[in-house]
This record gives sequence, structure tokens and C-alpha cells, in this order.
Amino acid sequence: MPSKPQTPLVSAVKEDLATSNGPEKLNISPEDVLALTEPSTDYLCEVDDNIYRIDFIGFKIRDMDSGNNLFEVSKPQRDPNAPDFHTNTGRYVRYRFSPDFLRLKTIGATVEFTVGDRPVNNFRMIERHFFKKTTEIVRF
Repeated sequence: MPSKPQTPLVSAVKEDLATSNGPEKLNISPEDVLALTEPSTDYLCEVDDNIYRIDFIGFKIRDMDSGNNLFEVSKPQRDPNAPDFHTNTGRYVRYRFSPDFLRLKTIGATVEFTVGDRPVNNFRMIERHFFKKTTEIVRF
């Protein structure tokens, strides 16, 4: 059974990943992600690669002309007494829209996240959207 496509994830600072992971880890650059022509079959980094503890906690898509929310999801509050675990839970969001979505003139997205104790300098997020054989790059 083939893997379902996943959203590519790239570390905020490539040099820190190369230092912390050592030569045995695959080093994915922003240029590598920008060169993708289709969804990756798996995540491009491991959960443990998230040395800044960036945690995406909310995501919303809206029609900018009407102001209507088209999709919204947020991560449930975590029990502080629960044990830590590293899984891909919460790293993937799937949404499906009707064909009317493609007729909208302007859509907006809000991404909410938290960061751990270590400062993130020069953060760069690359978001790719694939529809049939075309690609759209969202620059932040």
C-alpha cells in the first residue's frame, strides 16, 4: 500500500540541523523543497529534528472577499501530566474542498504555532500546494 502524500517540513536553520544530526542524516535545504514537483511520500525531517520545539497549534483557511471561514482546526490542549511521546500525530492535516473553492478570487490562511525556549532567528516557512500537475508556492 503506497504512503499517503505528506506535507514537506523543513527545519528553520539548516546549519543547526547539520551540526546536531551528523553526517548520517539527510540534509534537506529550502532549495530542495522549492524544487519538488509533487508531494513527498514521507516527511523530510524527523520529529526529533525539531530542535526549536516549533509546535503548530492552529490552522485556518478563509475566503478573503466574504470573510467566511472555509476550514479551521486547532490542536487540543495537552495534559501537562501526560508522558512525552514522539510521533507524527498532528503533523498532517487533510482538507477537501468542493470545486467552488477554485472559483474564489482570494483566500487567506492563518497558521498559529508556539516555539520552545530556544530563539528562532531568520525563520523561513515554505508551504507547497499541489493540485493535479501544478504547484503553487506560498511565500511568508
